[in-house]
Amino acid sequence: SGVLLTLGKAAKHAGYIDCAIATFEDIKNSNAGGNVKILVEAARELAHLYENNNRVQEALDIWGYISKQVPGDREVTTKLRDLHAKSITSVIENSQKAGGGGRGAMARLSQTEEQKKAAAAVDLEKGDIKSEADMQAVVKMTQDQIATAKNESDLPKLYEKLGGVYRQFNRYEESKQAYQHACEKDPNNHSYKFKLHDLEIWQFNLKLKALEPQVRANDAAAREQYVKLRDELLQYRLESFLERERQYSTDSRIRFDLGSVYFDLAVVRKDKSLYDEAIKRFQATFKDPKFRAESGLRLGQGFDAKGQYDLALKRYDETLAGFPAEIKDDRWKNVMYYKGSTLVKAGRKDEAKVAFYEIYEIDVAFKDVGKKIEEIEAGGAGPVQPEA
Repeated sequence: SGVLLTLGKAAKHAGYIDCAIATFEDIKNSNAGGNVKILVEAARELAHLYENNNRVQEALDIWGYISKQVPGDREVTTKLRDLHAKSITSVIENSQKAGGGGRGAMARLSQTEEQKKAAAAVDLEKGDIKSEADMQAVVKMTQDQIATAKNESDLPKLYEKLGGVYRQFNRYEESKQAYQHACEKDPNNHSYKFKLHDLEIWQFNLKLKALEPQVRANDAAAREQYVKLRDELLQYRLESFLERERQYSTDSRIRFDLGSVYFDLAVVRKDKSLYDEAIKRFQATFKDPKFRAESGLRLGQGFDAKGQYDLALKRYDETLAGFPAEIKDDRWKNVMYYKGSTLVKAGRKDEAKVAFYEIYEIDVAFKDVGKKIEEIEAGGAGPVQPEA
């Protein structure tokens, strides 16, 4: 990502603007391999280039993205305000041209009202969409921008924004249609396709959640439908994240999510070979500090499920060593808990008891740790299955 950043800057200074934009877009789409500093710097460069090329909506979208990475940044706030005003002015000018420009004072009055609306729109664009009325206002504004867009290249981002707003208010069909339009307008940008995938995954999860009360009530038909939907969702996620991995092979988030899909499939299908695919991804993401704790836990659980207890314990210990001495949060407790379970399976019950007691001393209510200690003392203690 650092080399790509240098390449993008060199291309910009040499006047190869399309090359520079494509390079900075690649950095953003890959999340700079997890390097937030490079990601933000590349995004700033991209936003300026979009603005200089009169791609106002795309510049707005990038500044909005940066605002989430560095909240309160003064340049971001200024750019969002100025570009929104520029965007609204463009809409007004196009509207006046379409309707005739001979109403001087009335046109100026109308523009003043539009500027007031623009100020409110800035708040909405920052994410303050709290009501159905707010949603309708943003949808109307975005549809106006689509209708008056001068550059075809502005349309995919506008449709993407529209899809996101609709999804926020559970408007699945409208959201899907908007994302499909974004894909049609820019078929080479895989991020739009993956937004569609995320929408489908979200819809699957909503259906599963709706079935949960019936499943808990032991409704056999609901249980059968739930299992069918869950299996369809796992297969869909597998296909989606394999494609994402092909497009963004260095993205730790995607690798971790794909590893989680393989892990869940291994648990559900009771297929130990799938743990190998999961382990391969978690071995890569274990090196990333953001995913180290979760990856270490999954690695230990994967090796445990394959009966490779020594490897599992080694990963648990390496993961625990990465926690500061004063940090014993739920992530730490989870790793220690499954370490204890693996020690039981390996026949090292005295060590398992010590591990469980370390959790018990700080949180007696964590999972069933008290019961595990009692079982060990009574000569029992069964193994713990990993959670899908």
